[in-house]
Amino acid sequence: LQKLTNNGKVAFITWIRRVKLGELFINKMFEYCIEQRINHLYLTVYEKQTHLIYLLTKFGFYKQVFTNKQGLEEIQMIKSLDKTKIDLNENSIINHPFYFDGKTVSKFAIPIRPEYYTNLFKDGKLRQPTLFDDTFESINEIQGNTIIKAYISSSRIVNLKKGDILFFYASQKDKVIEPVGILESIEIVDNFEDLWKLVNKKTVFTQSELESMINDKKNLNVITFRLVNYLKKKVTLRKINQLNSFKNKIHTITRIKETDYQQLKAEEYFDRRYIID
Repeated sequence: LQKLTNNGKVAFITWIRRVKLGELFINKMFEYCIEQRINHLYLTVYEKQTHLIYLLTKFGFYKQVFTNKQGLEEIQMIKSLDKTKIDLNENSIINHPFYFDGKTVSKFAIPIRPEYYTNLFKDGKLRQPTLFDDTFESINEIQGNTIIKAYISSSRIVNLKKGDILFFYASQKDKVIEPVGILESIEIVDNFEDLWKLVNKKTVFTQSELESMINDKKNLNVITFRLVNYLKKKVTLRKINQLNSFKNKIHTITRIKETDYQQLKAEEYFDRRYIID
């Protein structure tokens, strides 16, 4: 994978044949462009790379065919990363990694146990580097590499909707909020087949673990979401206890009051480069 810049405005990514570009690389490209203030990103692809083209299209890339200097047709997949050009007040996946946080958008905090947190959010600051982080074993931690992830619980709370903003709370040990996500779907599932279709390659749980969970609980609450980024500074337990939203100490999915959200925003917990105001 090769990165080039043109006066800080465009990032070029040259696709290397036989190397699969996954969601991990897409998010890294977005992060790189935002850090470097690059407004557009494009990849050169081949027509036969149907899965890659589908994946890029899903995340807001559009196709452009052009003739190169050799007179041959090439395909470019282009993504605008100029958030000032986004005028939709909704959290569609095509606008990823940017998100709208107006008062019409609900915000929730979701608890997750530490052993699952570090597996699902491998780029977070809470994960301690290991000997394997730069190896294929680390790359193969599929659920940690994906943009779209799954959160599974026995909670009966279903008053969330697509586009809501999710903040994940590392419970028990660290007791902080760090990742920011956008809800894609929420569904109560009562059989393993439907469960596996929803969460395959998105969850920290194995097939056998999921089968045991569904047999034990009978119904599971499945939330799929997009990981957008991480907070500029973690919301610590001390800060959480000062907010009116968290009287239950985040033992379950908890709605964040708009006043609390605005307070955190004013105190610069969020990376505003990702927010569509």
